[in-house]
Amino acid sequence: MNIIEKFKSDGYLVSEKVLSNIEINELRSDLDKEFEILGNPKQINLYDVKNSQTIKKILSIYNSDVIKNLLNNLTINYGNKITFIPQFLIQRNYHVDRLRSPSSGWHRDCGGELKYDFCRKSLQDSKYFFSKMGIYLQENTKFGGCIDLIPKSHLFIKNNNQVVRKKIENSKILLIKYLQKLFNKIYAAIPERNIMKFISAKKLYPKPGSIVVFDSRTLHRGTPVEDNVRKETSFKNGQNWATVPESFTKYSLYCDLGNKIGFDSYMHDRNQREKNINEKLLLNKNLEFLKVNSKYLYEEIYNNFYNVLKKYN
Repeated sequence: MNIIEKFKSDGYLVSEKVLSNIEINELRSDLDKEFEILGNPKQINLYDVKNSQTIKKILSIYNSDVIKNLLNNLTINYGNKITFIPQFLIQRNYHVDRLRSPSSGWHRDCGGELKYDFCRKSLQDSKYFFSKMGIYLQENTKFGGCIDLIPKSHLFIKNNNQVVRKKIENSKILLIKYLQKLFNKIYAAIPERNIMKFISAKKLYPKPGSIVVFDSRTLHRGTPVEDNVRKETSFKNGQNWATVPESFTKYSLYCDLGNKIGFDSYMHDRNQREKNINEKLLLNKNLEFLKVNSKYLYEEIYNNFYNVLKKYN
């Protein structure tokens, strides 16, 4: 089974490295400086980066032959052009607190779309594609560093299998949610490996600098800090944000990938959210940034999604 077939079957893929270890160390050092200038926030957008050379380094990743070939193979398999959907995020020490984060962090990126008939039809379309690409600049350790996910959980939505999704899958996640919320001491006493086994979840251990892509319909979360090192970690309540020992600082590069079907469904949901950052303004800001800094990426995105952008103007 090749990685595209595995992606369709399991709802995620792990591809080859796009950064050498030397490049990872250099980029981490660059990002340390960028985040320090900005007061060490949880995340920044690529257009927030001050150093032009750091911008070039990151854009060169997204312009790499490895990623171009992956997008081309996905496009061929789905029969619909797949490319980046900005924004390009850089996260620092984005960590789930398994004892206090809602539902221990488990969620689907398409969760809001499930409220709308238009989106549900799109989510069940065989050509639907909307996913997140993550590039993690460290190993997944006891202090986190990558993601956990539930393989094949996207299929319950794709195949419109509401019985399994609502009665079996949701009941397990809800049980975890209520145990954590109402009986936190009992929940804390249950080893995390037992909970992972109960919900058929998997922790990913990609090599630093590898590409991880996961379907928006796949249940996932950031890998939480393990209980035995919790005392070495300081969580900022309700923010999925933590301070960890400096040598375990977590950096993640994230962007969305999609085709017209997936992007249209995404925008249909986002366009109706009351407490929402204006997605259109955010997209335009990213496109203007790319227009100046990466003509190739700008043209790929603008040409592919012009009609969708115009629809939600």
